[in-house]
Amino acid sequence: MLGAIASSGVTQAIYEYWQYFEPIRVYGPAKCIEHTQKITHAVDNILDKNDTKLTARLKEAWHLPNITYDDDLTTFIAVGIEQWQGRNWDPAVSSPLFDQYCDFLTSSVLKDPKEIKRIGLIQDLLIEGNYSKEVVQLAIPMLNWISWTKQTYINGCPSDQDQDYCFGTHDTKFYAKADISQSWRAWPWQFCTQWGYIQYSHTPSASILPLISNRLTLSRRFEICKLAFNITSPPNVTSINQWGGFNISYPRLAFIDGEQDPWRGATPHAGPFAYDGPVRNRKNSVEEPWYLMDGAVHHWDENGLSEAERRAGKRIPKAVESVQKEEVRFVLEWLKEWQESTRLEEKLEL
Repeated sequence: MLGAIASSGVTQAIYEYWQYFEPIRVYGPAKCIEHTQKITHAVDNILDKNDTKLTARLKEAWHLPNITYDDDLTTFIAVGIEQWQGRNWDPAVSSPLFDQYCDFLTSSVLKDPKEIKRIGLIQDLLIEGNYSKEVVQLAIPMLNWISWTKQTYINGCPSDQDQDYCFGTHDTKFYAKADISQSWRAWPWQFCTQWGYIQYSHTPSASILPLISNRLTLSRRFEICKLAFNITSPPNVTSINQWGGFNISYPRLAFIDGEQDPWRGATPHAGPFAYDGPVRNRKNSVEEPWYLMDGAVHHWDENGLSEAERRAGKRIPKAVESVQKEEVRFVLEWLKEWQESTRLEEKLEL
């Protein structure tokens, strides 16, 4: 007898997984999302002009004057919005980066007063990026975004290393390293060969601005597969999806997912974030438990509180606590079923 709980468990392998960003766009703080979309769009508009001097000014504005490739700049500025997955109700495991990012991006006050000397440059860039009518609204947020990336990442680049070393993604010698110490290769090998999950720039309609640069296309994001493994063909997602995909079903297999999880679109709870069509809404039961936690992101049911923390007044979000109680309940039912089947087997042996 088997039993398992899939906490934020992806079951549908998806090659073109632009839906990763959809829960962030839908559930993220509205002002932060809007500023991310518009400033990213302005950056794309500037790069699309293919003006060498203008692009150099853009890189200088982001404190990356020596980064060689334009798509490395756009990869770099996407790091803030990509921190959504690291949010958790439990401070012990939660990353503060997304909240810090949005705090900077939505503030009307300059976070680093020294950056005021760059305000003219930022205003010029917004005008060049076709946002002349919103310069007043976007200049401070853009400067704050730049300050956040500088404080969080650029300042950590060793002084004896160039910016391509710290923030570049085109170093073929690096990708050629295949010794046992290159542990980063494990997950790319899996998504390059079977799972896919290439998170690229796309939205449900042309009227919706993406959260990451249009320079981060499917082929650009898939390039790691070619550089690291010489893989040029799409992953064999059928090797995964043949076992059920969105509709996987098995006795005592529970699915617990977060409403706002960027991976929700690859789980049986995909719902409005499903790739290429609807996902059926199954009935919850002890045999096949099925819970979607309101407001939750990734793996939120896996954390708890000690008695000392509870006495100190800390609380688990109601949606998470409710699901955890259900997990205890149905696992006890499974164990009861196992005990009864074991006793029956013993009687039969007698």
